[in-house]
Amino acid sequence: MNGLLRIWCVPVWAVAPLAAIFAVVLGCSAEPENGAGGSCVLDCSKSVIADSNFTATALSVGGTINCLGVGEGQVAKLSAPVLAKFKITGEFDGQTVPRANIGFDPVVVGMRSEQDTNPENATVTTDASGVVTVTPYKFAGVVTPKSEWCTDSCGVASVEVWPVCVGGVTNTVSISIGSGAMTQPASIEFSITAETEAEGGLTNSNGRNSDDAESELRMPQTSLEMR
Repeated sequence: MNGLLRIWCVPVWAVAPLAAIFAVVLGCSAEPENGAGGSCVLDCSKSVIADSNFTATALSVGGTINCLGVGEGQVAKLSAPVLAKFKITGEFDGQTVPRANIGFDPVVVGMRSEQDTNPENATVTTDASGVVTVTPYKFAGVVTPKSEWCTDSCGVASVEVWPVCVGGVTNTVSISIGSGAMTQPASIEFSITAETEAEGGLTNSNGRNSDDAESELRMPQTSLEMR
């Protein structure tokens, strides 16, 4: 069952007058509700944390991203952030259903673009020498604003993170979510590798100079969502 759970209960005092006309079953029901065109609605204004019996599972998968034109020891951000999606479900009326409006915190490990941290999530400062500091650092590189840290009407949690390429090493960025006493789901991992620097500085796949590394996807398009 997808959609926002609209729940209602029939009070005991209301059953007696109705019983003479209809056979009424006392209890609560759940009805899915989507947005226009079948899209999922996101509204975190009344979000709550997950119960311990809720479950989160990964909807998207990670993969390998190859950055072109990053030399040994150089650091450059990807041309776009990566997107990780999870689904939170819970028991309702004996059934396992998606749970909307469940608040969460992103759990990210790996090197990220600190300057692309959403200012709604953390304080970003740059000193005179150009060193960037993010407080708290655990939210560094998280692009999705804190006002969107909840599941939508389909029970889906979405997190965008901006990784970096590091010349000569593989930067593994893992993304998960945490909420209340709910068991943290398995992380979605992205392995970012870099090729050697082309002559004339950083270049993209067309040979033009670029401030950012050009990313090349080495996996099916549906496996990795990038905006």
